[in-house]
Order: sequence, then structure tokens, then C-alpha cells
Amino acid sequence: MAPQINIRLQTGPLKIGFRDYNGVTTITRVDKNSPVAHHVKEGFQVVSLELSNGKIHKDMSSRDFAKVLKETSEMPNRRMIFSMTLPRKKVLKIYPGEHDLMFEEKNKSSVLVGCMPDSYYKDEVQVGMFVQSIELLNGDKITCPSFSEVRNLLARFKLITRVLTLVRPDKFIDERSIKGRFMNQPDEKIPLEHWVDNLEEWFKYYDKDRSRALSKQEVIDGLTDTFEVMPEKKANIHKYVDSMWSEFDPDGSNSIDMNEFCSTTGLGYALQGQLYAEMGPPPIQELSPEGENDEGDDGDGEQEYS
Repeated sequence: MAPQINIRLQTGPLKIGFRDYNGVTTITRVDKNSPVAHHVKEGFQVVSLELSNGKIHKDMSSRDFAKVLKETSEMPNRRMIFSMTLPRKKVLKIYPGEHDLMFEEKNKSSVLVGCMPDSYYKDEVQVGMFVQSIELLNGDKITCPSFSEVRNLLARFKLITRVLTLVRPDKFIDERSIKGRFMNQPDEKIPLEHWVDNLEEWFKYYDKDRSRALSKQEVIDGLTDTFEVMPEKKANIHKYVDSMWSEFDPDGSNSIDMNEFCSTTGLGYALQGQLYAEMGPPPIQELSPEGENDEGDDGDGEQEYS
């Protein structure tokens, strides 16, 4: 049996949503401004609602709970007991930067075992959930990733948004699949990572003719590829490179060698600052939201309390 939590409710709206799963009222959404946001999470199940007059409501549908909660919203000293169960699924969008999540290997898969106290995601995740997939917003995806893949890919792609689909253990499906060239070659460093961590490697990557120098066009083409620049923004790359080029190519040779590009006073570092300040991270495609069609959904729709 899952542990339980007994919460004293404030007056006013709860700002949470419920849905019936297998006849049990289950939390499906918690607004960040909810008065119980730091106590309950998605997946918790309602055990009972006790009113200040001593009346106890239990074994009710989400629709009936919604009605009672609204009717008694101004009643003080209400209490609710929740069973601290895991949600069926949680889609977690991890933004560029450190994630502060902790994973361990279990049955050749990756399970979430902790989260740093000051993590941005501490109120969104629950320990004990398995990583069903890890995905980039360009569509690259591994389903049923190993522990080492989760750890390495979260680190390698820390400059872009990553999406983890977490599921509770009984919903984990051990059917592995890989989509995307970067996911399929996890040991290959990509141009964006070179651009941030090792400008010399980025220089070599785009020195296609092995001349040990980059022309202005090679720099423009490399940046366009690295930042996955959309056609309508390609002119920005030209503008930034044109505005700086003459300073680093004073003899007008139309080429920059590795030292002129990679030194701390070189063109590469100057472009890094300019591009990040004005263009932000590489443009990436948003994922389409998935519907709530989990097994066991009683189809009554989410009940909102606002």
C-alpha cells in the first residue's frame, strides 16, 4: 500500500485537476499557484475528504468530489487524505542547462531516484518512475534507453531542450527503438557541442578542404548548420560575420586560420558572444502535446477546481 498524506485545506479554490482512473479519483494536474502545490503531485489518489462538521466523503467520482469541494470552498478546517501513488505517465521538458536529477540503473533501465533540493523540477517529478524515452525537440528519440544513455545524452545535449517521458514501473514497456542520427551514434560529438566546448574541433569539422583555414562562406555555412538556422534568419548570420570579418582578416585574404579563429581574442569567441546574445539558442521544433488516453481512464474528463 502506498503511503498517505493528510492535508488541511485552506478556504478558496484548490487549483488542481482530477480524473477517474479505474474508479479512483486521481490528481492529473496541479497549478503552480495551488495552495497544496508543495504537498501533492500528479498521480496521488484521493482517499477521503473530511469536513469541519465531521462528515467524511470517500469512494466518490471526480465529478462528485468537484461538486463537494466547490460547495464547501469557504468552509474552514477541511482535510483531505491522499494516497501518494505514482502517476501513469509524466512528460518532463528539461530546459537548457543542468537538470539536477539523479538516476540509477535497475533491470537494465533507468529509474529516477532523486532530485536536488534547489532543482527547478523538484515539484514536477516523483522518485521511482522509469525513463520510457528521451527525446530532442528535433524528433531524435530513444525509447527504452539504458541508464548510461540517459546520463550521457542529458549531459551531451545540455544546451538544448530535452524531453523525458517517465512512467510508473507497471506501465514501463521494454520495447527499444532509436530514431535520429545523433541518438543512433551516441559517441559522435555534434557541431553544436564543438561550438561551445571546443572551437578547434568546430574549426576542423568545417574545414572541409583541409586547408587549415576557413573562408568567410565556410564560417557562414558552418554557423547556419550548427544553429539549424531557419531560412528567414540566415541573413542574420551573414550580418554578424560581415560586421566582424575585416577586423580579423585585415589583409583581405578572405580566410581565417585556426589561431585567428580559436584564440580568446579570435573571431570564434567574438561570434559566440554575438550569436548567443542576439539569437539565443538554436531554433527547435515544439512537440505536439499528447492526449490523455491512458489505460483505465473512465472517460469522465478532468474536473477542475478554479
